[in-house]
Amino acid sequence: MDNKHYMKEQNWDQIVDLMEEGQLLSDDELALLEQDEEAMRTIRDLHLCKNAMMRQYDEDAPDIENEWKAFCEKGIFSEPTPAESEKKEKNRFLWGALTGIAASLLVLLLFSWWTNYPLIHQDFVVFQAIDSVQQITLQTSSGDRIDIKKDTRQEIMESVGTLLSKKDTFELAYIAKENPDAYNDKIETHRLSTPRGKDFKMTLEDGTTIWMNAESCLEYPSQFTGQERVVHLKGEAYFKVAKNPEFPFVICTDRMQIRVLGTELNVRNYISQDSHVTLINGSVEVSDNKNNKNLVRLTPGEDALLDENNTFVIKEVDTDSYTYWRDGYFYFDNTPLKEVVQELGRWYNINIVFENEKLMDLHIRYFCVRSETLERAISLLNRMKKIHATLSGNTIYIR
Repeated sequence: MDNKHYMKEQNWDQIVDLMEEGQLLSDDELALLEQDEEAMRTIRDLHLCKNAMMRQYDEDAPDIENEWKAFCEKGIFSEPTPAESEKKEKNRFLWGALTGIAASLLVLLLFSWWTNYPLIHQDFVVFQAIDSVQQITLQTSSGDRIDIKKDTRQEIMESVGTLLSKKDTFELAYIAKENPDAYNDKIETHRLSTPRGKDFKMTLEDGTTIWMNAESCLEYPSQFTGQERVVHLKGEAYFKVAKNPEFPFVICTDRMQIRVLGTELNVRNYISQDSHVTLINGSVEVSDNKNNKNLVRLTPGEDALLDENNTFVIKEVDTDSYTYWRDGYFYFDNTPLKEVVQELGRWYNINIVFENEKLMDLHIRYFCVRSETLERAISLLNRMKKIHATLSGNTIYIR
């Protein structure tokens, strides 16, 4: 090897070392590098590769195989022609070094994409778990607080005018008074609350039966007086109202008032933006709390939603999808995925996180027994090919 070629390879060695260490090139080293077309083409392609990766930051994760294939197809690693063999031989060391740098840079760019992805990728939390004791409770206006469970003593319940039935189901029943007027001075306001993961059945003293869904609260008098039977609901409940034309039954939420004579209906009011009344049979009048003239009448099979503009949206629905929870099932038909998993979150008390915002509005059909394990509920979600749900700790991630 002559001195000229030795000095050239020595210079290339220095340049490669400088490139690997990320240092700046001197003017002489840069001038030497610019004289080699192959080296410049390689550097140019490395730059193109970097730009391609940068464009991926706002898109989905890069496909490693496709990116590498496209990079290689630029001819960087193709076999040299006979005319180029002598020149290739002289710069074999440079070629191997730059090839290594190309591969290393691509790997580093891919690694950089994933390590920085959480910083630019936005997760969407649609439900959050809470850290508190999950117990059905009954509170009275006189200050009593009773945890309702299977070992609650009957005399404690009788002290507030109720019975705890333990025959076939675990439920609460109020004792109807033979002479109600004699007890007017003893009437209290009661508040029954259900936690996440539990529902509850109760019967008021007028004979109205109510099934309360998880994370719900019902406020009512221990005995009805006056011209109306008024209760207040936060959450969700199914009402089978005892018929009494002389004393209408009124259900109040933070946005609506529902007047019934004797009927079956489901009322949902977890959040103000999701206020629903679904009529199973009979008839009801639904009005806006802020405007009594904003009133609608429903017929069986109809659902009324009070939207953000305080306008009632009425449509015919499959009532089973609104009431199957009462029988111990998750049942959704053509329902946005976001609403489905929020119900799972409320029942199992878990966090729900979407990694892909577009999936929130994906309409699905879903059925699961509520007594099933969380793992089983997730596996049923994953039967749908369009989504992938994973459980990590107390969080379901959906992508």
